[in-house]
Amino acid sequence: MTTKQHVLTYPCRGTRHWMEQVPRPADWITPSTDYWHGAWAILHLRCARCETERHIALDYNGYILADKYDHRPPGYSLKSGEAPAREQVRLWLLEDTRDRKKRRLKSVK
Repeated sequence: MTTKQHVLTYPCRGTRHWMEQVPRPADWITPSTDYWHGAWAILHLRCARCETERHIALDYNGYILADKYDHRPPGYSLKSGEAPAREQVRLWLLEDTRDRKKRRLKSVK
């Protein structure tokens, strides 16, 4: 898969994740570091588009003490140095949107 195809498959790379709070996963094990055990609260979030999960340890002021990402979809991760700049990703997404709109307009005629 080329980088552009990869980005169009996973738009979160350019537009960031759309996170929603979810209940603590049944298989969640709190990492054994002081940051996690000293947390006032732990938020569990999941992206509505790609299902990546983020777990955030907060102190009582709302500052992030630690965070962890899990369950990225197969093929989501890129090797070091392969990820394009976010600006390029946004341009590819815009180009794809325009192309899809043109195809829709042609099919209506």
